[in-house]
Amino acid sequence: HLHNGIEGRGSDQGDHCNDFSKRKGLLFFGSTFVGFPLVSNAAAGGDKGTVATAGKDVALRLRRVPTFTIVDNTGLPVHIFDGQSAARGYFFLTYKGAEIVLDDAKNAAVEDDKQFWDDARIISLPLDFALQLSLNKTVRKTQSGQEINSFYTIVSTPEDINSALNIDGGNRFKLDGAVPLFFIEGMKTPKKEGDGFDSPVYFQKNQLIRDWVKSNPDQKLPPIKVLDLRETFVTLMKPGGNDDKLKDISFVTTLDAKFAAMDCSKKAMEDGIKYNMTNLVLVK
Repeated sequence: HLHNGIEGRGSDQGDHCNDFSKRKGLLFFGSTFVGFPLVSNAAAGGDKGTVATAGKDVALRLRRVPTFTIVDNTGLPVHIFDGQSAARGYFFLTYKGAEIVLDDAKNAAVEDDKQFWDDARIISLPLDFALQLSLNKTVRKTQSGQEINSFYTIVSTPEDINSALNIDGGNRFKLDGAVPLFFIEGMKTPKKEGDGFDSPVYFQKNQLIRDWVKSNPDQKLPPIKVLDLRETFVTLMKPGGNDDKLKDISFVTTLDAKFAAMDCSKKAMEDGIKYNMTNLVLVK
């Protein structure tokens, strides 16, 4: 059921939902599909404070990292609607994370919705795009006057969230959309382009450990520290800001994610599917 004539405006995201793993059981309960035209410049990449218009170097670093999201067979993103005033879309840092949710949806679908979920697919989008959307919300107004707040969340793995909580000792990684970045103080890797060295941060702790052991087989593993992706991004983008610890930061993703992203992109190109933000599919 499509609703036309919806107005949108962008604003800063200021709320946090529960941990995604606790919400997963609600994702596809009593599936109902509603399309809402998306016209907000903020959500479409027009907000001047986002990656799209500032910090090209930061955007390029983030762009090397793939994310995975669920869309319908025309490329419309699937959002979870709370039945009242909020809808949320998800970008997963692993293909497996998106696949588990999509498989759950297919298994739980009632007869009328089975074809929708059979046709739904996973596509890959770069992290700079996903992060841009996650830092904003879009408020839409239907013809009846109801306001719908649309949010986006980047989802790490439960294992890495737990690792971050153990390292950090606080509550920031319990917040909805918190994404840990693991690093070892002083660890350097040669730049892929040009001279000098990068300071790598990892989305998965186990990969950091493997890379450290491979490069330093005879050394004891130093303490692993953790940053939050959004906090790091804000610091990097701060006008006039120059944190020496972050200036050479590089974001390291897994080979599995890279190969999965290439496979998703190939399939999407073959089928003529592109991420289409003119509408949203809301699942209640």
